[in-house]
Amino acid sequence: MQVTLDTFLSKAFATRQPNEKVALGLAYPGNRGFRPKGWTPGVQVLARGLHFNCATFKPGASRATVDNTARVHVVMLDDVGNLEGKSKAPLDRVLSLPEEVRPHSIIATRRVGGHFNAQACWFIQPVSHEMGRAFIRAAAMGGWGDRDCSGGMRWARPPGSIKQDGNGYAATVEYDRLDAPRVEIGALAFALGLPESWREEINAQRATRSSNAAAPPAGLVRSAMAVLVNDFGREDWVRIGLALKACVGPPPAISDASAGALFDEFSRQHPSYRPRDTQGAWNTFAPNGSISFDTIVWHASQRGWRDVDYWQQRFEQQEKEAQRMGVDQLIAAMERAEKPGTGTTSDNISAGG
Repeated sequence: MQVTLDTFLSKAFATRQPNEKVALGLAYPGNRGFRPKGWTPGVQVLARGLHFNCATFKPGASRATVDNTARVHVVMLDDVGNLEGKSKAPLDRVLSLPEEVRPHSIIATRRVGGHFNAQACWFIQPVSHEMGRAFIRAAAMGGWGDRDCSGGMRWARPPGSIKQDGNGYAATVEYDRLDAPRVEIGALAFALGLPESWREEINAQRATRSSNAAAPPAGLVRSAMAVLVNDFGREDWVRIGLALKACVGPPPAISDASAGALFDEFSRQHPSYRPRDTQGAWNTFAPNGSISFDTIVWHASQRGWRDVDYWQQRFEQQEKEAQRMGVDQLIAAMERAEKPGTGTTSDNISAGG
């Protein structure tokens, strides 16, 4: 099915505001990163290594980072298809969803004979990066895509793109509903059967995310790490390491040596554990402003962690927020968030980054 890059991106980002930037990226060989480039209809780009970001970015942003994110307009789940040994989510399962929540496109990125592996893309009512990330991770963990995916600010391959270090196959649209109405992310989560707790990661991120926030107490970090089981892929393993590194600080925060020991203990649980590799990775980790204790909190909460100190911290933050917004405004925002099908309004309750 022939769909041009301009047609696809125009539909995917029809909800962007004039000051929101759409980012294209050319992947380095070996998947080591992207060279971001802005998109406008008609822009000339190379097909090899071409990706688009599922989020838009703020005016003046020169790098595609979490801090520069404006809103997420597309959610993409990878490894959908019927290619043995590669596809994680059966194609039939995705296409059997109710029509109003089926993907707006399924883009094949690899084909062997009559079988293919693909990315399923939904054009959504725009949401915050936190909400996009929480949805993607919950959907992947629910068997709807690659379990190693990391978040809402994702790079995806548009029609016609060719993988930089792959087999030269040009991505093709195998199924499309490009003109169908955009889907609300809460309705999509319901259709996928995601548990109500999928939104908890958003709260966890906002409760602890602040560039000026003090590092959490060492005991709190140890408490959360104690419940984690290292059955992670490499990407999430790295994220845990970066999150631990972001917790390092002067007392009562955890020291670098103690956090490194926690990371080593966590890493030992995995069959691929190598002491030298683990120590080497720890030495290279540096806080990046977008991964923090909230990452550990979310994973720990999936295993039942409910530390009293942490939730007291959240309660105090909500009280401060109530004073800042005004009680009436906060109550109104909470009432909107509680109505069925209003998943995006909860973004207005807390001042997220």
